[in-house]
Amino acid sequence: MELIDELNQIELELKEKDNKPEVAKRFWKVVGKIKRMNIDEVDDSLIMKAAEIRSKLFKKKVILSSNKGIVLFSFGFIMALLVFIWFILYFPSTSAFIFNFTFFVLELFVLYFTFLVGRIIGGLLSGVKFEGFYKFSPLEFGMKLDYASYLKSTQKNRALFFGFTILWEHIILMFQLVFAWLFRPEGIWVPLVFLIILLPSQYVIHRFAKEGELHRFIRELKILRETINR
Repeated sequence: MELIDELNQIELELKEKDNKPEVAKRFWKVVGKIKRMNIDEVDDSLIMKAAEIRSKLFKKKVILSSNKGIVLFSFGFIMALLVFIWFILYFPSTSAFIFNFTFFVLELFVLYFTFLVGRIIGGLLSGVKFEGFYKFSPLEFGMKLDYASYLKSTQKNRALFFGFTILWEHIILMFQLVFAWLFRPEGIWVPLVFLIILLPSQYVIHRFAKEGELHRFIRELKILRETINR
């Protein structure tokens, strides 16, 4: 059966059947086949049909446009870093507990914006576009991909999109670690702890929940390796 026929069948079954998890599993297998194809050989109608079905499976309402999100989260990231720099240079050392607790809370804000900005930069570098941002949880935003743009990208760029976010988080933590070591060595443990646990925690999420940035990166890297070796 041609891939477009499989997608049409899947779309029909999504409307008629209650067993959507099983139908969704078949859809992701078709998507995997599309990713393994030479992008120049993939018909636009196939990509658009896959993107259409994916939007029905991934029903997340965009509450922040891509442009507004880029401005808001980039501003938040810059401000969080500036507050971090001010904190390291000028926050009084009257209480070790207050200093360390405040630093820990501040680090959570820095990492929050670091992840979102990493996704934004990853999209710019890879050419993968996104529709905007949705509420992932009461306190978190998620990025909703323009799935047609994602599938039209090369496999290398799809891997870059997810991989850059992980790299970016480690770069920012390394910067904070060095900055704290130079100007406030008593606070070095905060970025050091986050740097140590970041990748292992992402691996645990990948291994047991089959979710997260590392899980997506490993998936795309595996497909990339297959396309290179064939």
